Amino acid sequence: MENFGKVSGIVANLVTVQLAGPVSQNEIAYLHREGRKLMAEVIKVQGEQASIQVFESTRGVRMGDPVEFVRHKLEVRLGPAGWVVITTVCK
Repeated sequence: MENFGKVSGIVANLVTVQLAGPVSQNEIAYLHREGRKLMAEVIKVQGEQASIQVFESTRGVRMGDPVEFVRHKLEVRLGPAGWVVITTVCK
């Protein structure tokens, strides 16, 4: 189950989002822009706003663009081909 918000501020790759529901710090988000999904991570939650760090260029991002929060944290798969370990990446 996803949660959505809308862009309310932009400074380079730091984007402020007006939230429509609960999100948590370090949660993965996707900023939707012209058919593309820009991956981001929640770095701060304050009341009904969240700050997200976008991992790609934010050129063309506009106020009101939708942001999707996917309710899981950034993960990386580690290990040789025969086995896989999934770990949460922490700051």
